[in-house]
Amino acid sequence: MRKLKRHIGLNNNFLVFILLLFMFSSCEDYLDVDCSQCYQYEPTKGDLLIDVTINKENMEVPVIIYKGKPEDGVIEYADTARGKYFDIEVPLGQYYSVCAKYKVGDKTVTAIDGDKIRVRQIDAECDTTCYYITGGRIDVQLKYTTISD
Repeated sequence: MRKLKRHIGLNNNFLVFILLLFMFSSCEDYLDVDCSQCYQYEPTKGDLLIDVTINKENMEVPVIIYKGKPEDGVIEYADTARGKYFDIEVPLGQYYSVCAKYKVGDKTVTAIDGDKIRVRQIDAECDTTCYYITGGRIDVQLKYTTISD
């Protein structure tokens, strides 16, 4: 009888742990759904939103967008950013990396960041089923304005 009680107690603790784990992980993507930003039909493309630093030394910033990681070498797009925000429409469901090159004194600094942009189907939060684009926010801002040797 004692073994049975111990076995039931372990099962209850395990069940509570699984329920808590499920509660905190399942709703995370949908906590801040803005139904006005939903699409009625499933989109195939979305905007990568890229933050860059524009300053006196870097009035224009060369930007290279890679499909996947930079070391994979698959360039999706290359351009020059002339404002603090840069966006480009890309296919969804893919990881993208961005490299931005800055001048800091007589040195060149490369900032790299990446994110996966995807579409989620939302059923419960809005009046009708809709599609919501998540991810795709990339920060390649210059973090330091001086470099010491």
